[in-house]
Amino acid sequence: MFRGKFMYSGEDISSVIEIRKSVRELRSVGLDENDQMAIYALAFDEDDVPCGCGRLFIGKDSRFHIDTVGVLSSHRHMHIGDLIARMLLYKAESLNAGSVRMFVPIPSIPFFTRYGFRAIGDKINVNGEDGYLLHVDGDKIQLEGTCSCSKGKACSGDCGQCSEKCE
Repeated sequence: MFRGKFMYSGEDISSVIEIRKSVRELRSVGLDENDQMAIYALAFDEDDVPCGCGRLFIGKDSRFHIDTVGVLSSHRHMHIGDLIARMLLYKAESLNAGSVRMFVPIPSIPFFTRYGFRAIGDKINVNGEDGYLLHVDGDKIQLEGTCSCSKGKACSGDCGQCSEKCE
């Protein structure tokens, strides 16, 4: 059984930093200015070993942002990313976020659309990866993880409708 824990800026986030260093997609992200005022979701495996993390913060644009979501390669495909995403979105909802934004590489878009995220703007390249800025209004967050396309609850966010305009 996996469990999640919220952590806050000012606490010892060394486990978060270790995961960032160990997840290929996050290796270039060390401590940065957003770590000074962030909320973290940290996932632990059945042996109580940290295995995934993500961060929620208010950016310079005064909007809520999620980033640095990653799971150790040895723990992928076990729904840990889902736990982290739901934790961060739950926290955004509880803080009455008007909206949440995040940059998502193209292959990961279907995963995040199941929570209500939609692409805004044109394709962009961040750190060598093509993707889109995704946005969800606070009142449109789908914590149950099913997208809001015409398939409704039958869709797990991978039907293609959610990401058609993104590819």
